[in-house]
Amino acid sequence: MSAIGNFQSAAVVPKLVDAPEEWNATVTFGAPAATARVIGREHQYTIRVIFADAPEGTQVFDPQDYTNTIEIRVKDSTLYVYRSITLFWVEYHLAVFDLATRRRVADFLVSPEDMQPTQR
Repeated sequence: MSAIGNFQSAAVVPKLVDAPEEWNATVTFGAPAATARVIGREHQYTIRVIFADAPEGTQVFDPQDYTNTIEIRVKDSTLYVYRSITLFWVEYHLAVFDLATRRRVADFLVSPEDMQPTQR
């Protein structure tokens, strides 16, 4: 299955109820089960993954001007971040981050027609 297909079947990482433009959620992955915290804001901000032994966190994607996260999802040990980058035109990207190895696996252009975000 492709990264887009895996994104579409992954569980949505919820935003904060009292701050709907922000994420600060704990995700569970792997066997034995491990946890990480996903933090960030929707507008012009990067998404970070915080591990208990690495409180400084790891960026899921490289920051760029006018980056807006549309949705974050998780499936098994993989975190997906769907975002737009807007300046003179709009590009849509999907970052794929392996929680188990703590590294970015891919970050590529996608067509919004291929994505199915549940939150806007």
